[in-house]
Amino acid sequence: MDVQYLTAGWPHLTFTRITAWITAFITFERCLCIALPLKVKTLITPKRVAIVIVSLFVILIASVSPVYYANRIGPKFLPARNKTVIGLVFTHDREEVEEISYAVNNVLVPFGAFLVVIVCTVILVVKLRGKTKWRNKSVSAGKSDNFTSRDQKVAKMVMMISTLFIICFTPISISFIGMTIEREISIHGRYRNLFIVLFSFGYILESANSALNIFIYYEMSSKYRTVFDQTFRRKCASQVKDIEMSSAP
Repeated sequence: MDVQYLTAGWPHLTFTRITAWITAFITFERCLCIALPLKVKTLITPKRVAIVIVSLFVILIASVSPVYYANRIGPKFLPARNKTVIGLVFTHDREEVEEISYAVNNVLVPFGAFLVVIVCTVILVVKLRGKTKWRNKSVSAGKSDNFTSRDQKVAKMVMMISTLFIICFTPISISFIGMTIEREISIHGRYRNLFIVLFSFGYILESANSALNIFIYYEMSSKYRTVFDQTFRRKCASQVKDIEMSSAP
């Protein structure tokens, strides 16, 4: 478990935080589509999106580097077993380093993403309702229904993604609150077993969030579905063609 803490636990945590902030960015972009439909294309360009995504990876991966400075894998002696094993060894300033790292990685980063998702979702719903009322009064019935239907699909997709995100990330966030109150809930604390159980279930839910998103996009975004089908059908067709050519006499 000590080895898994650094080789699996923190990498998992890092990439789920990246997922959380990508979800927050998607929610923000969809919110702009409803709130500022005429300006969104100038504000959110492909180049800026690429910069944001790359920056998220760089910043969030760099934010966990202090953990690997303070916690290392090496030989340690266990008096209870009278044996030297491979496990976690710590630097002398581990507590000071982890106190800052914990505040950033387990409080600021996840709850910041939570806040962005919730605020943008609320703004999106409020703006959509206001625009729907305005269009019903000022535009012909046919056009109003068409525009309203499109906006409602956008809002529905964002709300489903946000709801899935909140459901899957809430348990692990509650665990972090518990760890803040009781610092012995940790990999090396008195309640080590409770820590392992909580994060085992939390990691499953976080992974489920990443695994299920693709189905929401495929079902609710016609553009995503078209590109997805074109990409993988073309690849499958190419593979079938290669097999047929290789088996031909």
